[in-house]
Amino acid sequence: MSPDIQWHVGEDQETIHAPTPRRSRRSWIAIVIVVILGAGLGVAYRSLPEPAPRPTPTSLPTPQPTPTHLAVPAQLYATIDREAQALADGDLPTYFDLHVYEDVFWTQQFTTTFQAWQRPTDSRPLYSIIDFNLRGPNHAWADIRQFRNGRSFRETRFYVWDNDRWLRDDPDPFFWSGESETYYTPHLQVVYAVEDRELAQRVADQIEELSIPLCARLKCAALTSPLTQTISMNHYQLVGNGLSDDGQSSSMLSPRVTGIYEDAHPYYLPGDDLTYSISWVIAQRIAYGRAVNSLTKGAIIMNAIANWAGSSVNHTISRDQLRIAWNKWLGSQSKPLESLWEIGVDDDWQTAHTEAFAMIYFINEQYGAAAVPNVLRNLGQAQSLADLIEKSLGVPFAEFDQKWQAWVKQNLSDR
Repeated sequence: MSPDIQWHVGEDQETIHAPTPRRSRRSWIAIVIVVILGAGLGVAYRSLPEPAPRPTPTSLPTPQPTPTHLAVPAQLYATIDREAQALADGDLPTYFDLHVYEDVFWTQQFTTTFQAWQRPTDSRPLYSIIDFNLRGPNHAWADIRQFRNGRSFRETRFYVWDNDRWLRDDPDPFFWSGESETYYTPHLQVVYAVEDRELAQRVADQIEELSIPLCARLKCAALTSPLTQTISMNHYQLVGNGLSDDGQSSSMLSPRVTGIYEDAHPYYLPGDDLTYSISWVIAQRIAYGRAVNSLTKGAIIMNAIANWAGSSVNHTISRDQLRIAWNKWLGSQSKPLESLWEIGVDDDWQTAHTEAFAMIYFINEQYGAAAVPNVLRNLGQAQSLADLIEKSLGVPFAEFDQKWQAWVKQNLSDR
């Protein structure tokens, strides 16, 4: 199975890739955070307060038991049921107890990011087993649809028999036969594993939809040569860093492994990660024409621009949100802008991302809609931040910096 996705966006036939590598089924959250988003893509956005979650009703109706799939062995069904209940209630000890050993990194990441999936307040079942199968006496999988924060979430869960019970396990490579099919959209050619047909086509359709407004925001059409990209969507374990050295190809996890929302956008991955992943790859290609690592000069500016474009498509960030993030991470202790150009391993990345995102927000507000794409286009050739600003905005850096400091004092800093 080698599901490759290639798509062309806009009149210039641009191809964009959403980088999504992975290490194991349950490692996908860590992958999303650390790998898919590259050098911190979305960190600045995620530092901004999300809308308050819907309060859980104080009085919930008695949960309706999900009828046991008649063919599912009782012990396997018991594990599936306990896991679903633990996800709904945010019961992490039970959830972890139902898994084979997980490394400390994944456990920490999952604990940090996990939120209870909650329970339906109407007559909908908490979950249903769409299909399942046993591969011998020790391996099983179940295609499960579960209520998740008001929506329908579907994923394939894999299990292994351990002593006297079934436990959630890494994806079983024998689930995929190696056969593939091709799916076409107006701008995409998608090759996917036959077992992923239904979910892969939904993901491809969403990439098609998302790439258009992102390219409009980042001005892909201004490039002298088209963007072309190939995506491999069949991975069920972490492979590399998701983006090839030349930036021409990237990897995505099988949508069966990550799961998708079935009822509304975004389908692929919880939250907005697909949007930011696509935006990040587009920004890299425009700025550098290739993949870059997190320590490349100016890379944090590129990440901030990708984050800005992604947030503008899904959730436009308000001034109040930006002010809260600024005062949480910087306050009156912001560093000179020039320090953003070259970030070291030991630097405070969260602070730097917040400051870089605020600067891009400022540039868009003060210099117009074309200003940020100009910055992105000049990024790969600039020698310093001052050089980048002067080439892109046509103003002396000293003047830009003076306006920036005044804007921060007036709009962001509470101190």
